[in-house]
Parts: sequence; structure tokens; C-alpha cells
Amino acid sequence: MPGRTARWPLPAASLLLVVLVAWYYLIGTPQYSVYRLTGALHDRDATGAERFIDVNRVAQSASDVIVVDYLTREPRAAKALEALGQGGARATAARALEPLVASRVRAEIKKMADRGGSGRSPRSRATAQTFGSRTPTTAEARPDSGRASNPTAPG
Repeated sequence: MPGRTARWPLPAASLLLVVLVAWYYLIGTPQYSVYRLTGALHDRDATGAERFIDVNRVAQSASDVIVVDYLTREPRAAKALEALGQGGARATAARALEPLVASRVRAEIKKMADRGGSGRSPRSRATAQTFGSRTPTTAEARPDSGRASNPTAPG
């Protein structure tokens, strides 16, 4: 009998290792991150939602786009920056905008979190689908959604 008790630790350790690797893989997937982000927004947790968004990188990219768009639309400003050395001036303008854009991104995340409590959470939706309940589509949930596509409808 001593040989039987010595056999169980290896399969148990192997099973535990497989479970840990699967869990580590699951929490690293983008789908899981979106699930957690959606859960944070539904729970009206702006700080929790902000953990899933790189606000500084979004602000940096958006600032670059804003500056390029402005210079494309305003040729006089573009010509003035060309005289100063467009690359450095463009980068300086984008860096100056970053704090403003970052605060706006944070405000939008907060606004989404404040509105996020309406409807069902992704957790309850997953539970309902698991147990066979049917989740209504957006068109079914909003009775007025058909009005925009019907030009003869009043309203």
C-alpha cells in the first residue's frame, strides 16, 4: 500500500499546473480584459475602468492627430510652423496638448462609468446565456429604434 499513496501527488500537481496555466492564459486575453472593462463600467467604477485604458498613450496619439489635422485645415499656421522648423514645432504643440487631452479622456471614462449602470451587466448576460435565457437585441430592447429607418412614421 505505500506505493499507492506515493502516486497521487504527481497527478494532482500536474492537474494544478494545468489549471494555473489555463487561468494565466485566460486572464491575459483581450476578451477577458474587455469583459473586466465592461464590468467596471457597469459597476460605475471609473478608476477600475481606467486601469484597462492607457490614457497617456491615447492622449499622445490624439494630440498628434489633432495637431496634424489643424495644420492641414489651417495652411497659414502650417506655413508659420514651416518657418520655425515644422517637425519640432509640431511635436511641441502635440506635447502641449497632451495634458488637456488626457484630462478629457479621463472625463469621458468617468462619464461612461456614470452612465454604465443601465441595462444588464456582462456577468448577468453570460449567466442568462448559460442557463438558456434569451437576451433581447438592441432593436427589441428599444421600441422606438425602428422609427429612424421608416421615413413615413410620425416623430
